[in-house]
Amino acid sequence: MKIFLHWKKGWLPILFMVLLLRVIYSALGWLVASGPLLEPLAGGPVYDFTASLLSSGPFMEKLINVWWRWDTPYYLSIAAQGYSIERTQAYLPLYPVLIRWMRPLAGGDYLAASLLVSSVSALAAGILLYEVALAEGWAESEAFASTVSMFMFPTAFFLFAGYTEALFIALTLSAWLLARRQRWVMTGLAGALAALTRLSGVLLTPVLLWMFLVDCAGAGGSNFSRQASQALKRGFNCLAKPAWLATLLPAACLGLYLLWMRRIGPGAPHNILATYWGIQMVPPWEGFRLFLHRLFFTQRVFIDWIDLSLFIIVLVVSVYGLFHLDPALSLYSWLNLGLLMMRGTPPHMLDSFSRYLLVIFPAFLVFGRSGNRLTRTVRTVGWAVSFTLQLLLTWAFLQWRWVA
Repeated sequence: MKIFLHWKKGWLPILFMVLLLRVIYSALGWLVASGPLLEPLAGGPVYDFTASLLSSGPFMEKLINVWWRWDTPYYLSIAAQGYSIERTQAYLPLYPVLIRWMRPLAGGDYLAASLLVSSVSALAAGILLYEVALAEGWAESEAFASTVSMFMFPTAFFLFAGYTEALFIALTLSAWLLARRQRWVMTGLAGALAALTRLSGVLLTPVLLWMFLVDCAGAGGSNFSRQASQALKRGFNCLAKPAWLATLLPAACLGLYLLWMRRIGPGAPHNILATYWGIQMVPPWEGFRLFLHRLFFTQRVFIDWIDLSLFIIVLVVSVYGLFHLDPALSLYSWLNLGLLMMRGTPPHMLDSFSRYLLVIFPAFLVFGRSGNRLTRTVRTVGWAVSFTLQLLLTWAFLQWRWVA
């Protein structure tokens, strides 16, 4: 675990960037809280309960309480009193557990603790993405550019809000690095923690199993068919090694948790989503058909255009990755895109896709590639445009407007 135990000089710009972004977001929150605020657009018992947890005083109101938005109260409710309020069962437990543990360091404030967990996780995610890029053969400048690309993404402010994105990405990248170093038990444990953070963590099992088989078979290179043929040819010998069982931990851990939730409560998270939010899970091809129907036959709002644009960009980058990235990276990307398409009946055209796309970290690795001078210039302009949009979305989010 040496990668987590010593500081690298190359991490300093990432630390500075994370601190600067935290200051910028806090300043935006202060400005929003100093002006007229929209009334909360989402109500219910969880909001009534967690409102009593908010701190008093103008300083805390403007710096901390302004981040009490949308999904965050659900995590705070779980951290404070478990899954006792309806709808909270749709949220997985690791992030609320960490909020509860970090609460003493945040002066007893649940919301401040959630922001602390997210901010530390965002720093870890940035550093780990940098390390993953290096492990995949990127130069240091390209690895840093990949990290910048993630933090400049239009919805990257969710990495610093009371949401699970930063923690999930950090755990996923930890599992990836550990797999590259053949630390399979630790890989499985990191993947299991990711699966207890977001449902999409279950996708780590097939990806990590693929990485194990390819590594065991000695199937190097970036050619998918070559890797697949060698992995299948030597697969039975590889499965004789018990280390491969560790790759099953993400799916097994999530499965056991879902069984436990079904036994003690109203059902598994996907049933709660269907009951309270009307989100039905369908096969990916059916979800894509429904998306095309919404694309051509439903009226769009402003956020739909952002979701659509980002989805197309990531889709194109993922196609590019099929020919230029390690197949394991492409497998991770396409499994996540397929899972997103399983949301069959969202209230918007691509409901929250702009936020969910944050976890597809191979796209940021592609953005980080240097290329020629024109490519680097286009990327810099893209960062500027993307970050400008990010600031606008952050402002809207803090104003209780739905953005993702």
